[in-house]
Amino acid sequence: MLLLLKFNFIQSSLADARVIMRAALTNPSSTIASTRAKHHRRPSRARRASSSSSTASSSADANPVLICPGLGNQSSDYDELVEILRARGHAVVVANVARIDWARNAAGVVKPSYWQGTLEPRPTVDWYLERCKSAVRELRETYGAQGKVSMLAHSAGGWLARVYIDTYDEEGDIGRLVSLGSPMKPVPRDVPGVIDQTRGILTYVDEKLRTVKELAPISVTCVCQLPKTSKP
Repeated sequence: MLLLLKFNFIQSSLADARVIMRAALTNPSSTIASTRAKHHRRPSRARRASSSSSTASSSADANPVLICPGLGNQSSDYDELVEILRARGHAVVVANVARIDWARNAAGVVKPSYWQGTLEPRPTVDWYLERCKSAVRELRETYGAQGKVSMLAHSAGGWLARVYIDTYDEEGDIGRLVSLGSPMKPVPRDVPGVIDQTRGILTYVDEKLRTVKELAPISVTCVCQLPKTSKP
C-alpha cells in the first residue's frame, strides 16, 4: 500500500510539474521562456564521431541546461521537457538518477540528527550532487557547451540544486537556477501533525546557504502553481 501511495504521489507530482513547465515555457515573460536548449539523450558513438565538430560548434554558444530530477523521479521522466528545450536549441543533460537511487538517502536514518530533525544535506545527498557534477561534465565534454549552465530543477531538485551551487560547484559552472514547484522553506516547527520530511535539511538550506541576493550574479527564478482555491 505504501509503495502504491508513493507511486501515485510521483505520478501526481509529475503531472503538476508538466503543467508548470508548459505554463512557464509558453509565458513570454518567463525566464524559462527566454532560455534555449538542445540535447538530452546520449548519442551513439557513431553519431558522436560523425557530428562531434558540428555539435561542438552549434552548442558552444548555447545556454546549456542541466535538469535536476525531483524526489522519487528518474531521468527519463523528463523526456518531454528535454524535447521542448532541445527544439529551442539548447544542450541539455538530465542528471542520471534512477528511482532506486533515492533509497541512498536512507543513510541519514542512522544519524542522531535525523531523529532530532537537524539533519544536514551532506554527506547524505552527496550521491545526487555527484550526478549533477557528472551532468555538467557531459555538457562540457560531449556537447561542447562552454557557457554558464542553467539548472532547471523540479521539486526537491530545487533545494538540492542550491546545495550543489553552494557546496559542490567549485568551478563556478552554474549561472542560473530555475526551480519548478520546489520547496525552499522548512515546515513550521512545533505544529501538531506537521512533519518535516527532510528531517532538518530544509532548515539548513534556509538558514545556512546563501540567499538569492547573495548568490548574485547567479540568477534565481522560482516557478510554482497556485492551488485552485487560492486567489492571485
